Amino acid sequence: MPELIDISQKLTYYSPFIVPFSFSAPVADGQLWTGLSRRTYVRTGKRPAVLIFVDPATPADRLPRPTQPSLVKLARTATEIGRIEFKAFDTCGDFALYGALFVLLKGLILDQTLPGRAWVPDRSLHQRAALKGFADATIAAGAEQVLNAITPWLDAMEQEVLQPLRRIHQQQD
Repeated sequence: MPELIDISQKLTYYSPFIVPFSFSAPVADGQLWTGLSRRTYVRTGKRPAVLIFVDPATPADRLPRPTQPSLVKLARTATEIGRIEFKAFDTCGDFALYGALFVLLKGLILDQTLPGRAWVPDRSLHQRAALKGFADATIAAGAEQVLNAITPWLDAMEQEVLQPLRRIHQQQD
């Protein structure tokens, strides 16, 4: 379980830097919204960026400390144990991006160099990402750090699949 917790904390920490890759509809209640993702702006802090599912038989003293929002959920079935849900992405308007987003998450999970970890999503950074995306220098720099760090962990085909995200990042700098 420690590895699963570490992965979830890492994904939580880097989530504000990678969620802009999924932004596609700056609309709320049928109206154009002032930012890029009202969903991200509103929900961060109320909901987790990542959920991990642990064995319900795990002794309470071995479970991670409770947080709000929670990072951990007890699995309902044996097949759910060890599952990781990355919940921060928006629904993409471009179906072709889903493969690239999957590769991005895979690379982030495999990477052994990025030091950031967090128990709960950084509401302020998520809201900055929701408003400006990669036009925000901090968000752009964090995304670049992630893209650079995961490259060595991906094979040539996966790196090619990741190219649309690199283009999105470059276009919005």
